Amino acid sequence: SNTVSKGGLYVHEGKLIGALSEGDTVFAGYDLTRRGLLRRNHTATHLLDAALKEVLGDHVNQAGSLVSPESLRFDFTHFEAMTSEQIRAVEELVNEQILAAKPVVTRVMGIEEAKASGAVALFGEKYGDVVRVVSVGEEDEPFSRELCGGTHAANTAELGLFKIVSESSTGSNVRRIEAVTSTGAIAYLEGRAALAWPSPPPRVSSAASRRSPPASPRSRASCVRSTRSSRRPSPVAAPTPSPPPSRTPPTWAPTSS
Repeated sequence: SNTVSKGGLYVHEGKLIGALSEGDTVFAGYDLTRRGLLRRNHTATHLLDAALKEVLGDHVNQAGSLVSPESLRFDFTHFEAMTSEQIRAVEELVNEQILAAKPVVTRVMGIEEAKASGAVALFGEKYGDVVRVVSVGEEDEPFSRELCGGTHAANTAELGLFKIVSESSTGSNVRRIEAVTSTGAIAYLEGRAALAWPSPPPRVSSAASRRSPPASPRSRASCVRSTRSSRRPSPVAAPTPSPPPSRTPPTWAPTSS
C-alpha cells in the first residue's frame, strides 16, 4: 500500500492476508496494469514540471505531487493563475514529447556529477552521495532531467495523450494542476463527449448517403406541377361524324299506252 525509505533501503508496506511464519518462502508481486498506469503518470509529472518552467519561468519549483493510476496532481510555485493560452502551451509541449517517442533514460551517478549535468533536485530534499537521474531523451540537454528514485515509463509514447483537467490555487503563490494520461485521458474525453452529445448520433444508411442533395423550392414546385399534370387524363378527340349516305334521285320513264 506504500513505499518508504529506511536506512537507504526502499521498504514496501502492505497488508498480510493469511498466516506467515519465520522461515516461510514468499513471493512479492504487484498489479502490472496498475503499475503501468503509475509509471505513465509519474513520467508525465516530470514532463509537466519541465514544460511549466519553459512557459512560466525558472521560478517554478515543485511544491508537492500525487501520482495515482487514474490521474496526477502537481503543486508548484507561481504568483498568479495561469491563462488559457499558457495552459494550452504547456499541454502542447508535453504532447510534443509524447509524440516524439523519447526514451526515458535512467542513470546512477554521484551527486556532484548529477548537479553538473543540470539535473533538477527537489528543494529541501536530502540526497546521498550516489543518486539516480531520470532523463527524458538521450540528448546531452534533454527536455527533462531530474533526480528521482521512482518508477517510470520506458518511452514517452506509452503516455499516449496528456490533458490538463484543472488549474487552481492551494495557497499563497502555490498553484495546482490536475491532469490525466493514457486511459485516464480517454475516459476524460469520453465523459466530455457524453456531455456535449448525450444521445448517440442518428445513423445514416449507406443508401441514403448516396442520394442526391435535396432540390431547391423552385425545382420542387416544378416537379409537383409536372407530377400533377401527368396524373390528368389525356383529352379524347370527339368522334368525327360520318357523312350521310348519298341517295340517288328516282328516275321516271314514260310508259307506252
